[in-house]
Amino acid sequence: MQKTKGYVYILTNPSFREDWVKIGKSSREVDIRSKELDNTAVPLPFEIYATVKTSQYEKLEKQMHKILTDLADKRIRKGREFFNIKPKEAFDYMKGFSEMLDDAELNFPDDITDNESEDNKKTFKKKGKYIVDVSSDVEFYFARDSVDATMIVKDGKLHDKKRYVVKQGSRIDSNIYSNDDGVKRLRDKNVVFLKGDITTKDIEFSSPSSAGEFVCGGSCNGKYYWRTKEGRPLNDFIKYNNQKC
Repeated sequence: MQKTKGYVYILTNPSFREDWVKIGKSSREVDIRSKELDNTAVPLPFEIYATVKTSQYEKLEKQMHKILTDLADKRIRKGREFFNIKPKEAFDYMKGFSEMLDDAELNFPDDITDNESEDNKKTFKKKGKYIVDVSSDVEFYFARDSVDATMIVKDGKLHDKKRYVVKQGSRIDSNIYSNDDGVKRLRDKNVVFLKGDITTKDIEFSSPSSAGEFVCGGSCNGKYYWRTKEGRPLNDFIKYNNQKC
């Protein structure tokens, strides 16, 4: 009998230090769990940085907590799921453990190779490269209340490069919550296509996360937050070259 799959997640929060993350598990979709954590104890919502879906999610979470507590001494407070570690470093641990599982499905940010050594980049790009198998008539909506944006995925000039198009008439969140420099660059580049917080034309982006950062005003795993009307994340339409398709 096949075990039910669940998630191990890495969450960040714009109101926390940049090297603080929450690492936990959930038997439900991670965005449901992150919304439950959005209460009066934190000023801003949690952001989903990375997830792994596996039938061994409980074991995986215990392994990560143990190594980050006992060996790396990263746990901020005993009994809590918060760790003093940069998100990308936490992801390295998650990825390492996940590679030992047969059914692990990783969902990670598009810029995960930033600031890594050239050798690591080559290895990870080979394993992490993906294609998006979705037609341009499928519309995606950004899963956050402060945003009312629509996106489609279309072919770029190169057949293997997709373009992520935020549609005209989308409403963005005009605030900037995190990744200040990156979001500001995206906003400044496209300011002529904004009237207030409404897009006045279709705007193309090179990745789903940059499209997400533009509309939500903060760090964003676009493969998770862009969803169809039925609630399917963009990640459902992605095929990684290290997974069976």
